[in-house]
Amino acid sequence: MLTILALAIALGLALNIGANNAGVHMAPAFGAGARGRWSSLILFAIFAAVGALTLGRKVTETVGKGLFTASLDTHPWLFLVVAPVITVVLLSVSNYLRQPVPTTLVAICSLLGVGMAYGILNRSKVLLMLVWWVVTPFATLAVTWLAGKILNRKWPHLLAANA
Repeated sequence: MLTILALAIALGLALNIGANNAGVHMAPAFGAGARGRWSSLILFAIFAAVGALTLGRKVTETVGKGLFTASLDTHPWLFLVVAPVITVVLLSVSNYLRQPVPTTLVAICSLLGVGMAYGILNRSKVLLMLVWWVVTPFATLAVTWLAGKILNRKWPHLLAANA
């Protein structure tokens, strides 16, 4: 029974996270006609696999040990069943409504909610993570704006509509 439950949760997470992330990351290239449907999906799958293989262990360690003051082993059902089910439900609803949401945000916030309910959050790590979640988009916007200005000044033909 536990194996069937784990497989159902894993399948739900895989389908929803894959659909959500592939749509968010590949929509601009597909919508602009720069990539076809299959090449977009294949590129996304390749880079998602590379990211998971190279950085997945570090992320798992940070989430598993850094965000909580107690071991996840103390409440395994909550962290292995409840939080993933919450994540699957929220992502399923957002995918059904065609509203992309950051899957990391949904997954981590589901875990944080369970950790908050049991009072085992490492507040300093959570605060640091939240600060980076706010700072990163603005830093990315600034770098992208600056790169656009430099490209437009030095090589305007690269940004021309008919390039």
